[in-house]
Amino acid sequence: MASILGKGKGLFDLSKSDTKPGSYFTKGDLAEIFGIEESAFRALSEVEVDGIHGINESEVQNAWYSGAIPNAPAFRIRNFQRSFDELVLAALMRRTYPELKIEEQVKWERRSLDFVVEHPVFGKRIVEFDGPSHFAQSGYGKEIKNPSIRKEEAEQHFGMEYVSWPYWIQRCESNVRALFEPGVQGYGLLWSANTHFGHFAFEDSAEVILKLSSRFNAIRDGGLAYIYGPNTAGRTNVEHPVISSIERGRIPVSRILPRGYLDKSTWLPERLMNG
Repeated sequence: MASILGKGKGLFDLSKSDTKPGSYFTKGDLAEIFGIEESAFRALSEVEVDGIHGINESEVQNAWYSGAIPNAPAFRIRNFQRSFDELVLAALMRRTYPELKIEEQVKWERRSLDFVVEHPVFGKRIVEFDGPSHFAQSGYGKEIKNPSIRKEEAEQHFGMEYVSWPYWIQRCESNVRALFEPGVQGYGLLWSANTHFGHFAFEDSAEVILKLSSRFNAIRDGGLAYIYGPNTAGRTNVEHPVISSIERGRIPVSRILPRGYLDKSTWLPERLMNG
């Protein structure tokens, strides 16, 4: 399988996260996400994106893990490692609901949960960010379990709703609101990920994907084809390169069709439907 992330594109904007969902982060937003000064990121290389200087998120995470960001919070809580995605989600939750109580890497027997969050009106939720390795085999040979198994176990143990935030659900304010407010419509986005639905390990992958996406009200026009861009749902997202690769015959269309799918139109952008 290809690397988990492809080349980053586009600018992320913490204050406009619904419409600016890119891979490059300004120093100002990074300072808020990490809770430190902007000067801590001066050693990282910046690229001009849309007239604004930003730092690729993959470089940020690598620098964090290597200890190259002064005064950054620990990337491990006890023996459990956090990801940059989790820091972004925490920052978005704090912005969206300042009154929200957030616990990170909550101990669960020998395991941990990314977040347990509590809102004074909407109550408590478990929120788990699930990256590609939770759905498709990686080079580490880790057993892939259906996310419904962990959800059932956690809900029985903790007595509250467990919400999987899969990597194709956009990091944005609307999706944070969708965690608590049923009427909020969220967004799906496959920005630079190279792990596609056709890689997923489950026989019922299509059902799994739709169920997880429905929790965020992220299914639009009857499906998820819009997650590949470009400029879908009022956003500045570029088109995922997998689409042109399929059109040129470099990879098969089955790469983005999950096991157990019923209708191609649910999954394929219109330009691929007649291919």
